[in-house]
Amino acid sequence: DFTANNFDLLPIGLAYGATGTTRQNASLAWVGQYSADWLQTQLNGADYKPIDGNGDGLIDAADTLPIILNYGYVHPRQSLVETNSTAPSLYFTYVNDTVMAGDTLLFEIGLGTVILPADSVYGIAFTINYSKEVVDSNSAHISHAQCWMGTPNLNLLTLQHDKKKKKKIDCAIVGTD
Repeated sequence: DFTANNFDLLPIGLAYGATGTTRQNASLAWVGQYSADWLQTQLNGADYKPIDGNGDGLIDAADTLPIILNYGYVHPRQSLVETNSTAPSLYFTYVNDTVMAGDTLLFEIGLGTVILPADSVYGIAFTINYSKEVVDSNSAHISHAQCWMGTPNLNLLTLQHDKKKKKKIDCAIVGTD
């Protein structure tokens, strides 16, 4: 979509372990870099080559570094963002039923309902917006320690980008197996 953000983690997980051509003089800089097609395609028909963010010819956890270094950068070309109205709902369940000033507010993130279950989920990316009156932006974060999708650094890649000034946290989680 020509933007470096949390959604870029999803293709890495889906293509994890795939190999293809390396980019000559590959750089982590936010500039267009030529690469030969890998002749492997994503579900949307796009070639695998842009998933290899560091250009080493292997799609793995190292391809998250260019996302982190260039987070929020946009290429001049724009594309439409697709939405799926039949996608399962993302929701939050608060662990604490009451909190006082200075307390830690905990919540679990869930996906899907009885009516519209989240079957065969391999990855998800989302943004949490919060109020500065309620949340201290210096302490807001997402823990993936007990994630229902897998174990971080074992069979799960995670990415979190805090936009403290905008009171947002971008998150992505994707399997690697």
